[in-house]
Amino acid sequence: MSAANSVSWADVDAAIAAEAERAVEFLARLVAAESTVGREAAAQEIVAGELARLGFDVEQLPVPEEIAAVAPGGVAQVSYAGRPNVAGWLNRGARPSLLPSGHVDVVPAQASLWSADPYQPRIEDGWLVGRGAGDMKGGFAMGLLALAALRDRMPDARAGELGFVSVIEEECTGNGTLAAANAGVLADAVVLPEPTDLDLMVGGIGILWVEITLTGVSALRSQPACCCRPGSCCRPGSCRRPGSCCRPASRSLCVG
Repeated sequence: MSAANSVSWADVDAAIAAEAERAVEFLARLVAAESTVGREAAAQEIVAGELARLGFDVEQLPVPEEIAAVAPGGVAQVSYAGRPNVAGWLNRGARPSLLPSGHVDVVPAQASLWSADPYQPRIEDGWLVGRGAGDMKGGFAMGLLALAALRDRMPDARAGELGFVSVIEEECTGNGTLAAANAGVLADAVVLPEPTDLDLMVGGIGILWVEITLTGVSALRSQPACCCRPGSCCRPGSCRRPGSCCRPASRSLCVG
């Protein structure tokens, strides 16, 4: 690394330190916006405002209701009306492209298990504490802090397209990320600022949705050896031998 580059990176570090308090304030506002499934809108507005402040071109990307209708979409929990993804871009269309991506939704908090209101962020021993501070709103604050420092002190480092996307429903279906990808929010490289103790991870656990079609004959769960024709009615205990079929006249229990 040349001396000039060394100075530039030192300048970036200085910019990060100078703007750290603003980043913590942004994180506190984001944590205070409860963003459980179906209630992400307020948090997404905060993200959109921060992206706009940093000079990004910001868009709200609706999540279509039909996203859950076919694989690999997950089973929708509530309507997607008023629950958009939020994305922003600098130098859109340039290459190479980089996309930091994160989820704004959090799992519900059991207030009785917290020492204070989980949606009232507070500083304890140098850490900001609150629901979602770690998973993963802290990653939003950290990522945008780094991008702001690069913008101010090393603008040539981002000659390509730089995006940022905040998605919903990572905690339950993954439909937010799926909808964003379907809408073209893609890049040559993606960074997920999840909490990893600052370790770099190049892979992770995923979900595989599988549809299985079975062909067979209906049977009682308690008597799987007793096959019954669809539409016939069977009486528990009436099966005399494995594979025999029950008489349709027996009306105790209908199957098929």
